[in-house]
Amino acid sequence: MQPSGDERFKEKMRKRAGEKHTEELRRRLEEKLRRRVEEQKGRRAEEENARRRQQTSEETHKRAEGKKQEKEKERDQGSQVIEKRYKANDEEWSKLKGQTKGSLCFSDIPWPTVFEATHPAAVTPLAVRSLFTNPKHVAEKHWLSPKKAVSYGALEVAH
Repeated sequence: MQPSGDERFKEKMRKRAGEKHTEELRRRLEEKLRRRVEEQKGRRAEEENARRRQQTSEETHKRAEGKKQEKEKERDQGSQVIEKRYKANDEEWSKLKGQTKGSLCFSDIPWPTVFEATHPAAVTPLAVRSLFTNPKHVAEKHWLSPKKAVSYGALEVAH
């Protein structure tokens, strides 16, 4: 016996419903897979961004450390120049005290400046202050309290 028209219709409808259901399942699975792939891409991108930020942070830290070391080196070299100038100044004053010549000229006087003064214009308040307010000198001579020595050191850096 052959199925009636009504049964064939029902069979077609069941088949279509099954196909629609299968198509819906396939579409859902594809959507789920697409979301997972996007999430993985997002995680990879976040990891890459975190790695780049870390690398940038490390590079910035290295540059800052290098600048800090460079400033320390410059400060040490500057302190050595100041120390040499103090010693030279003290020696020149000792020699000057021992002399009993009658007249002095500008070049005979050991002017208290960081660099040797060869003419009157070189003896400026700033040049004298730079020598006497140098943090190393102030700390060694104890002319100022540690707090003031730090303040003068900060002023020295600001100029």
